[in-house]
This record gives sequence, structure tokens and C-alpha cells, in this order.
Amino acid sequence: MEATASSVRPLWHPQLRDPSGRRGAKPRRFGLTMVIDKGLGPHAFEDLLATAGDHVDIVKFAFGTSPLYPDELLRTKIALARRRGVTVMPGGTLLEAAVRQDMVPSFFRAALELGFDAVEVSDGTIELPRPMRTELISMARGLGFRVFTEFGKKKTGSRLDVEKLLRVAEQDREAGADIVIVEARESGTVGLFDEGGSLRESDLERIREAVGDHRRFLWEAPRKEQQVALLHAFGPQVNLGNDPGPGCAGAGSDAARPAVGHVRAAAVRAGVCDLSDLPQAAAKTRNPAPLGRGVTHPYTKTGTLNVLCHFSSISVFRGGLSPQYVRFFTQNPENPPLRKRI
Repeated sequence: MEATASSVRPLWHPQLRDPSGRRGAKPRRFGLTMVIDKGLGPHAFEDLLATAGDHVDIVKFAFGTSPLYPDELLRTKIALARRRGVTVMPGGTLLEAAVRQDMVPSFFRAALELGFDAVEVSDGTIELPRPMRTELISMARGLGFRVFTEFGKKKTGSRLDVEKLLRVAEQDREAGADIVIVEARESGTVGLFDEGGSLRESDLERIREAVGDHRRFLWEAPRKEQQVALLHAFGPQVNLGNDPGPGCAGAGSDAARPAVGHVRAAAVRAGVCDLSDLPQAAAKTRNPAPLGRGVTHPYTKTGTLNVLCHFSSISVFRGGLSPQYVRFFTQNPENPPLRKRI
């Protein structure tokens, strides 16, 4: 009985769970977090949703990876996500391949049968004429999908054309799109960011002046410093996505990287940092003991990433940062990345 009551009403005070007092509960219209899944197995995916389902709004199965899963496994993952109120969609690259091969009806049939509730209409690797883009959005909406469109090219060196972004976004919304995703790739090296992943600050200023309501867009920002920059620019209601997580000590294989990603998105959304930002001496004081299913603490030399362990390491929230904490994180010589950003 006590466990039931605990699950209904969180034991932590709201001001401890969200010191900023500005994060809404799911289902959220704004402040969305999109996680990119590049191949999590069913147990890792289930763990991700169990520990952070309340912080994840959208899961995108990256690129064209969806057909590479066994059908039943893909159905299982989609069903798990939807039960947690998470929107699920295949990567836009897969629909681009369907367009290129004249297999759009087959794509939509498979997406419906598998249980996807959203699709992404993009032209990152192909040229998509405006009438066809509008037709794809309309077709998807007619089938009951939530529609995300994407603006921008994946080609190295691609930059944002702000005027074109606004024009395409308006046309997409008129056709029925929910939100326009701004391309940055999973590497964060195109669009708003240069080839090294650094923010093009002059472009950001032009965007801030031009876009009006930034909540109409979801910004791909795979790197933590990119997320921080966008949060400072637009506030906690900014929509963020494509965070694969750069990993931490002992993070294991690439398949575990998205598990770090959702945590970083949630951490930066609520605050700014996690244990990987602290000096190594402080990090080593945490208990490195194994934590369930044979998965060990991320700071041990062996073992793969434990979502719960990493999630529990998020300890400082931007909404409640004291001047002492700000000085600690900005002045500590062992923490140059964060010192540059705050």
C-alpha cells in the first residue's frame, strides 16, 4: 500500500525535483526532449524508459535503422515507449529512401503496422520539391501520424538560411506539421554549428531576432555545450533533440551512448551538469559498486553504462545554482568546458 502511494505522489518536494519551477509535466507541448536511438537492445531501452521516461518526450530510431531490427523487437520497443507517453518515429532518412525508391505507400503501411505514432519528413540527403513535401505531410496526417518535418542538409559545411527556414516552416505548418526540426546531424557539425561543433553565434542572434516563437522549432543539439547555449538563448521551454551523449568513463559500446544522451538532455534541461563535469577526485568518491543486471558504475574501468547510476549523478540544477556553485564550476581548472560556457 505504501509503495502504491509513493508511485502516485513523489516523495521528493517539487522544489527539489525542479528548483527552477518551470518544467511542466508530460504530456508537454514545449520544452520537448528528443532522444536518438542508434541501436539500444530491449533491456537497455526498457531501463532508459524506467529511469527517465518522464523526461523523454520523443524517441527517434536513427537514420534508416528501423528495418534492421527484427519486426517483433521493434514492435516491443515502440510499445514500451508509447506506454510511457513517448512519441516514437523512424528517422527521416528512411522516408527519404522510400521517396527515392518510389516506395512511400509501403513505408507508411509498415510504420502503421509496427505501431509508430509519428514520422519525420525531411530532405537531408535528397531534393524534395515543395509539392511533394506538402503531399507527404498531408498523407501522414491523414493516416493519423504526428508529423515532424526537418529543415537543413546533412552535407558537411551546410549552414542555416534563416529566411528560407522561416518560409519552409510556415509552409510545413500550414500543411499539418507539428514541429520543424532544425538539422544539426548526430554529430552537431552543420546548420547552427560549424565543422568543429562550435555555435555560430552570429547565426543564433539572427535566428533569435527572426523566429519569434522558438517553441515552433526543435533544435538538434547533440553536444552538451550546444544544449547549454540554446537553453541560455531561449530558456527552459526550448525543444532539444539528437543528443547521443559523448559518454563517460566506462560507458561501454556505442549502443550505450543514447542512454547517456537522454540523461544529458534531461540534466541540461533541468540544470547544467552531472558527475562527469566534476573534478575526478570528487567523482571517485561515488560508490563504484555494481548496480543491477550486472551493470556497473560508469566510473569503473570495466562495465557498461548504467542509466540509473548516471541519472542519479545529476546533482546541480541551473534553476537553483548558488553563486558559490557558479564560482566552483566556472573557476575550477579541471573543468574548462563548463567554465567557457557559463
